[in-house]
Amino acid sequence: MISAFLSTTKTGIDPTIITALIAAGVAIFTNAGLWGILQKMQQHKYDKENAASDKVIKTIEKLDENQEVITDRIALQGQVLKGIGHDRIISLGKEYCERGYITTDEYENLNDYLYKPYKALGGNGTAEKMMNQVNELPIKDRGD
Repeated sequence: MISAFLSTTKTGIDPTIITALIAAGVAIFTNAGLWGILQKMQQHKYDKENAASDKVIKTIEKLDENQEVITDRIALQGQVLKGIGHDRIISLGKEYCERGYITTDEYENLNDYLYKPYKALGGNGTAEKMMNQVNELPIKDRGD
């Protein structure tokens, strides 16, 4: 079909040369041009995927940093609570020992709500000594 068209042209150029030029142009475009376009498209896709991966990695790293900060703050809060618990156990224990007795409610509050959690947080022996002294006190009701 092309050769029929070329044979009728009035360019004065041999139709086989025109056919060869067209074939060469198509070959160059498909080998170099089309291949280059496909490579660029693939590279663009790869770059987008890498950018997304980099973003995910940075987000994970930031979360790790935040987790460390949160863990440190929780540890500090535990230390503060342990310190407050220690202070209250010693203060209340001294008060009860000086008074010479403890009520059932006072003992429950001191032992169950202060000393046991304090001990579970790794409290030291000072509070344990105070609790041993408190445990020796007689338990009285306020009305006694």
